[in-house]
Amino acid sequence: MSFDIQAAFERSRKSPEYMREGLVLDFAEAVCGRMQDLGLTYEDMADRLDYNSAKDFKHVIIGDVDITLRDVALICHVLGLKAELTVTKSTGPA
Repeated sequence: MSFDIQAAFERSRKSPEYMREGLVLDFAEAVCGRMQDLGLTYEDMADRLDYNSAKDFKHVIIGDVDITLRDVALICHVLGLKAELTVTKSTGPA
């Protein structure tokens, strides 16, 4: 019996975990890009957001901890970004 890697990949693309990782990557790219534009470090962001350390902020950005929409809005506000959420119909379970 052979393993169909393409079929396995297509199944995984429909999972909530795959969707979450995509959202985390999109958020991280936007935040880190804006931080770079502004010359800000993780330490700067931790100070502005009242996090305990730069390491704590980095864990938020790379998705190691779950954050709320309020957290997203606050991070975006600090960076002068506008957060938008778009929800569309999926081909996954209903």
